[in-house]
Amino acid sequence: MILPRPDADACGVPRGTVVLVARHAERSPRAVALGAACAASALHAVPGFAASLDCVILDSWADETSASLAARVLALDPRAAGFSVYSWNRPALAETAALVRRGKQEALLFAGGPEATADPGGMIADFGLDIAVVGEVEAGAAGLAAAMLAGAPQGGPGAILSPTATPGPGALPSPWLDGTARPADGGVLWELARGCPYACSYCYESRGDRRVRPIPMKRMEAELERFVELGVRQAFVLDPTFNLDTERSLAILDLLIAKAPDIHYSFEIRAELVTSVPAKRFARLACSLQIGLQSAEEAPMRAVGRDFDRKAFVRGIRALESAGATYGLDLIYGLPEDTPEGFRRSLDFALKLRPNHLDLFRLSVLPGTTLAADAARFGLVAETRAPYALQSTPTFPEDELDEAEAFSRTVDLFYDRGRAVAWFLPLAEACGFRPSALLDFARIAMQGRSDAGALAPGSPGIEAIQLETVILATGHAPPRRGRNVPVGLADAASDLVRLHGAWGRALAEGTETNVELHYLPDELFGSAALDLRNFAATARKHPGSWTVKPDRKRGAAVLPGHSPGRGIRG
Repeated sequence: MILPRPDADACGVPRGTVVLVARHAERSPRAVALGAACAASALHAVPGFAASLDCVILDSWADETSASLAARVLALDPRAAGFSVYSWNRPALAETAALVRRGKQEALLFAGGPEATADPGGMIADFGLDIAVVGEVEAGAAGLAAAMLAGAPQGGPGAILSPTATPGPGALPSPWLDGTARPADGGVLWELARGCPYACSYCYESRGDRRVRPIPMKRMEAELERFVELGVRQAFVLDPTFNLDTERSLAILDLLIAKAPDIHYSFEIRAELVTSVPAKRFARLACSLQIGLQSAEEAPMRAVGRDFDRKAFVRGIRALESAGATYGLDLIYGLPEDTPEGFRRSLDFALKLRPNHLDLFRLSVLPGTTLAADAARFGLVAETRAPYALQSTPTFPEDELDEAEAFSRTVDLFYDRGRAVAWFLPLAEACGFRPSALLDFARIAMQGRSDAGALAPGSPGIEAIQLETVILATGHAPPRRGRNVPVGLADAASDLVRLHGAWGRALAEGTETNVELHYLPDELFGSAALDLRNFAATARKHPGSWTVKPDRKRGAAVLPGHSPGRGIRG
């Protein structure tokens, strides 16, 4: 995207070009070059900059080679080139910067972002930078602009530009309102606050300014109106703890409900702060809530400086569930003092809370964090290059970390992409297994499926793995209270998998599915099926075929396919 500036000044002198490079993990509504856009807006606000220089934002994705990206940068004949660097894109952008330097020696190269803030000296060496920008780019905009206009940084190449003061939120230019930032596939990144009051040692914020600086409501309202004008469909809210200030968060939710209820919003929240009032507000919006559980074990949470009130956490989740809000949970495996069995207990705890999705992450020991400074004390062994993945700890050896990573892939396919939330716990409870044990059977069912990582959400391939898991799990279920496993348990569980899978495809993909069932759909959707073992022992079978299809009013509908008794025989 080239900002709409004239090609020459009033005297006819061509403007110089500043190329700002953003590299995204994938093409998605999240692939918005907000960091680069903030830099462009801040630079153009510096007096005298816009008279001589224009900013060009180049988007790139992980499937583009460094050579291709460098060629695109050089084709713009840049006076300067800047890179927005995160741990995951650092290697590729370092290669790109080296190629740009080789192609145009006199170009001023700079970089910003979390990596530059955490490791400015290393970035200068890896990238061959003239300037590493530490902290928020708006704070360093004046110094950066002066270097570009002069053609060299003050003090020579390899300068570290550190902010002398952090700008107040009211002084930050809005890249959405000045037209610099644009949606990506109908999605926007929407910044509502900067700063985090918590001190989680694995996060960059742990050694930063813990003041929370909310964006003024007046600016937020104007940006929201702009999103409506642009036809935005998804907004990913950038605020580490959206519900930190209950009164403010409720006011924002009321604003969204009133002015832009058709946009889908994604928030990061703390479950411990949720009560029934905000839970009901969230449920009135099309939104998803991401909640950082990280671990349910006291020792790892204490080691990373993170508070965890188990009762308050569960109470907040139950409020969201009761209101009908959609929420997901995060877990990190390999935290200091975490163990393989502790990770399993955390996984069980999380799955029992019925999240819509569950994301599992291997710990990264990020440079510049408190945890990185304490790594030796905790015995953490991690990669020294991005993404700084943990390799072992005294309580979580390398092979067990690899095992946990395999679990994360299973959860992603079987639970998240498999849309299993409605029947996962009932199946585990009916079989008498802890949730993580049910995933052990899923891993067996996944063996030999080389295509598992590429299967689309709700696809027949995932459903086949789930159905095989049902057979394995019910076949190994032990007797309970002296009673054997009901003969129809596998049939009832398979029906739930098929019916909910078809229902999910109708809602999410708008596709129609014919399903053969042993039981009536209304009974499978009813509360009795939540006690799946008792349901299988007492419910009467009505074999038949049904069609699950999209429905304009209800989202999805189940219609008879042919007369009961002509389908599956029980």
